Amino acid sequence: MLFQDRRDDAVAELTIIGMMSGTSGDGVDAALIRTDGVRVSWHGPWLNLPYDQGLRAALAEAMQRAAVLAADAHRDAAIAALGRSLTLKHVEAVRQLLAEAGLKREDVDLIGFHGQTLFHKPAAGITVQIGDGALLARETGIDVVHDFRSADVAAGGQGAPLAPLYHQALALSDNISAPFAFLNLGGVGNLTWIDPAEGGQILAFDTGPGNGLIDDWCARHFGEACDRDGRHAARGQIDHDVLRRMLADPWLDLPPPKSLDRHN
Repeated sequence: MLFQDRRDDAVAELTIIGMMSGTSGDGVDAALIRTDGVRVSWHGPWLNLPYDQGLRAALAEAMQRAAVLAADAHRDAAIAALGRSLTLKHVEAVRQLLAEAGLKREDVDLIGFHGQTLFHKPAAGITVQIGDGALLARETGIDVVHDFRSADVAAGGQGAPLAPLYHQALALSDNISAPFAFLNLGGVGNLTWIDPAEGGQILAFDTGPGNGLIDDWCARHFGEACDRDGRHAARGQIDHDVLRRMLADPWLDLPPPKSLDRHN
């Protein structure tokens, strides 16, 4: 993937709602942008719509179930039903964002719908995604592009992380010329490195577990969704024996490209 201006002046800019439900499984983010597919010319309103406790619990259970079912997970009725519930939550987010932005559906050209990753094992050619793009399109009246990971995994790629494509667009939009890195800490962490002087090639990969571990720990011990403001972590101490064992995991020494499932 090259860091270069591939824009054709004949390509019109589109107003797009980007939607993301990450590996933390705690809610859906929705944001309005205007882009020609290479650069971002406008960042509009955004929102986060948290999942209620019932949906969070159902997602956590589905992730465990999908890890067992693997490639057969899409045949599971409970997982299919959850995909519908998750999609309807995205419909709610679109409607709320449009209302807050004072826009109509006709003002938006496209929705980018990531869906939800339940299980991800690209080395075996498996990634389990839920979310119904056709349902989202019907309910919102806006065209939808969705299921970004599956085709890349089927072609032998990692299917993740996806954020580097947006990082590249931000760099082009701001005319950044120095080497730079983006660190994105979701349920799983990922890093993007771009050096324009080296032809602008992107180096991007998952770095290891992110907030997923502390989220699960807080849910188990305190009944809380996350360690808000780092209160629990600030009172703790590093267990160096545990840390050494975790850092000795062979996955960390693998060269990129590489990606992780939340429950690796």
